[in-house]
Amino acid sequence: MVDMGGHQLRVRTSGPVVEGRPTVVFESGGGTPLENWTGVQRDIAAITATVSYDRAGLGGSGKSGAPPTIPNMVEELHSLVQKVGVRSPYILVGHSLGGAVIRLYAARYPGELAGLVFVDPAGFTQSVADQDEIFRQIGVPNGREQLIRSMLEWYRRPSVPEGVRAEAEAFSPLFEAGFPEFRALPPLPDVPAIALLAGKYEAPTDGMSPVPGGPEKDRLFHTAWVRQRITQMSALVRAGEPGAQGSVVLTSASGHYIQSSEPELVAWWIRRVLFPDPSERLAKVAPVHGADSALALYTVLKRTYPDSLLGEAALNSLGYVLLQAGKLPDALRVFQRNVAEYPSASNPHDSLGEAFMALGNRAKAIEHYERSLALDPTNTNAVARLKTLRGR
Repeated sequence: MVDMGGHQLRVRTSGPVVEGRPTVVFESGGGTPLENWTGVQRDIAAITATVSYDRAGLGGSGKSGAPPTIPNMVEELHSLVQKVGVRSPYILVGHSLGGAVIRLYAARYPGELAGLVFVDPAGFTQSVADQDEIFRQIGVPNGREQLIRSMLEWYRRPSVPEGVRAEAEAFSPLFEAGFPEFRALPPLPDVPAIALLAGKYEAPTDGMSPVPGGPEKDRLFHTAWVRQRITQMSALVRAGEPGAQGSVVLTSASGHYIQSSEPELVAWWIRRVLFPDPSERLAKVAPVHGADSALALYTVLKRTYPDSLLGEAALNSLGYVLLQAGKLPDALRVFQRNVAEYPSASNPHDSLGEAFMALGNRAKAIEHYERSLALDPTNTNAVARLKTLRGR
């Protein structure tokens, strides 16, 4: 229990603090406790520090005097991570309503982030026109107003806990207005950003759909909703854009609670954000800051990445980026570092031979092509290069 000044929050922290590795912070969906993250958090806590918690008024946390608006949630999370003592940068993982929380956090505190994972997030990218378009497609006029009314009626039932109802009441006006504040936010910071979307249709458990028109319209609504979300979340995380680090993943095996039905999928993508492609990271640094800065970053990655994720290919790829850019001395230094790191691997010697060949150092090129061939007798490139270098 963490004292927030007037109320306490129930917090679960686990996992090792590893120098250079971000802390993974889980933000739950509307009205749900930290237990929703148990399986995923256990997996990620094997490799880095993690934090999950119950928002004020939910689970084991006390009530706050502040209304449960998303801006208030963001500020409370910002205070909480400081009180818990976990250091930035953070990878924020947000489900449903929690997706909206981490989106606003990214806008307010971009310098604290190392990555974002949206797990079937709330539709904060939707305007009123977007919402109406879905109902137009399924042939339900005025469906949006009826949906809002039905959802509020559901949350206002006496059996719904006060904290759950309070979050729904605070979120409903945002949906009704088409999230203008969210759509006006600046783009996401330049960090890896993943959107996991639920593609599996789940019929309402009580048989009563908030979508007007019954079960058939409910299913059509889900299909149209998913299509629209793929487009909008792709734009948010810049999936597929050159230089962007965003991906959108649609899983047909899960409904809304992907972290419960496919915890291994969520954990896999968190690890991808925790350990972004090292080749891409190095290639991004080298053209701007030079080979020395890229090699310094590689030294950091060696300390923080698992060996299985940082093999000879990372430096080899960087060397070829520099070689193709005509930066031969920089490429040579990178290939030499790769040979020093992996002296018993054939490919680094082959690449270093190519750099010496480009520089006109015939003797050194022959030396490393011969070494590459000795380590891998099937290396046909080394055979061809040696014939050329020896003039036969």
